[in-house]
Amino acid sequence: MFQSRETKANLEQCEKMYIEKFKSLIVDENENKQFTEFIKKKINQYKIFNDYPLNVWYFVDVNRVITYPLISLSNYDTFYNFYKLINIGDEISIWGSIKNNGKLGHLTVVIRTIDGYLFSFGFGINIKHNENVILTPDYVFEHKIIEQINFPNNRYIKLIAKTKLNKNNLIDITKLFSNFTIKDFLGCNKKYYNIKDLTTSENEKKNEFNLYSFRLKYNVEFCKYASSRKGNKTMNCASFVEKLLGDIITCTGSSLVTNPNWCHQRSTVKSTPCK
Repeated sequence: MFQSRETKANLEQCEKMYIEKFKSLIVDENENKQFTEFIKKKINQYKIFNDYPLNVWYFVDVNRVITYPLISLSNYDTFYNFYKLINIGDEISIWGSIKNNGKLGHLTVVIRTIDGYLFSFGFGINIKHNENVILTPDYVFEHKIIEQINFPNNRYIKLIAKTKLNKNNLIDITKLFSNFTIKDFLGCNKKYYNIKDLTTSENEKKNEFNLYSFRLKYNVEFCKYASSRKGNKTMNCASFVEKLLGDIITCTGSSLVTNPNWCHQRSTVKSTPCK
């Protein structure tokens, strides 16, 4: 599948830059506090929630984060619509998580706002509970980030596409997340990881990292060999991203089946520079 050398080189360079950004966010214990203050300033402008003041917020027991959710609940069941913070011109990137066999097994969408905050989401399945879900932040991707930081000589994530969020992208993402209600929250995944040689700003070893993700019920039927064709009601992670962001990425082969390993940035899409 065609991808220019220039685009490929740009994506590889930006991938390395992003990994360093992810690592710096884990180390920065003030990131959560800064984001909370940022949200307070944006409450009236974006109408992020309706019923409660932002006095207790769901990061209360998490001191470091990588990416944020586009929708969340606080400890008091306050519903936060953080997707309202994204805008036309924000940077949008699509990532693949690399399996042990070297192939891609999962896709994740990451949005970097003009204010510098990262949000992520992806489509997944919870086999234990037989759930098809939207994950935000996408813990599958963030788990791979931690592996990448712990074992830098291996490759666990791949940057597939990166460009600017356009009007249609914003409309489609907003439509997706605005349909969720509190009843669609199926729970929160939370897991503790150790990160090798992680040093805080106070130069003290603090290796424990809390990885969390909200699960939102998504009423579609999972199929490993799903198609992105209009009207097809089955879905996998690749068809989910292609249906949502088909003007940026294509994952469809000659058989009209989508596969993460076939995903690439469309030749008509201009990559944004690394910064």
